[in-house]
Amino acid sequence: KKLLLFGAFGGTSDYRKGGDLLFEALSILKTICKKDLSENIELVIFGENKEKGLPKINFKVHQMGHIKNDEILKLLYNSCELFVLPSRQDNLPGTGIESHACGTPVVAFNIGGLSDIIEDKKTGSLAIPFDSLSLANEIYWSIENDERNKFLKKNARTKALNIWDEKKVSKIYADFYHEIHNINRNLKM
Repeated sequence: KKLLLFGAFGGTSDYRKGGDLLFEALSILKTICKKDLSENIELVIFGENKEKGLPKINFKVHQMGHIKNDEILKLLYNSCELFVLPSRQDNLPGTGIESHACGTPVVAFNIGGLSDIIEDKKTGSLAIPFDSLSLANEIYWSIENDERNKFLKKNARTKALNIWDEKKVSKIYADFYHEIHNINRNLKM
């Protein structure tokens, strides 16, 4: 199966997170996919109440509810081919960074800080903002070729290790604070 992952606090009911755009894109995806691929795509959703009704789509949907265990969340990211982040409004969403840390590529609209997370066609793909057809095409591009998907997964994990690793980020902050401290000390002299 080709598992597509969507997750957000508030899930598909938060307008800013673009769940409605995701469902539109998935309806389009069903029409542009080759039949053998289309029959193997399933959607996994986390971050919302499992009982919440979802729009009808032609893919099997697995609702995971709220996940409070980091190990389970890591397993979920790792089990999916792609994380879809169709936000209308987002700065630097943790779900995109978490996804890359697990080696899962991300497809999102090219808005806000998403282009800081996703290197287009290298660690995922960026769609035209709020265009469901573009989002569907980028999802398809990311999953229809297994070698391409492996390339995206490898690059996503590498980027996470090189940029988002906590030791590297901590060092950047520490170096910045030392620089500010030294500037202030020099100003007082």
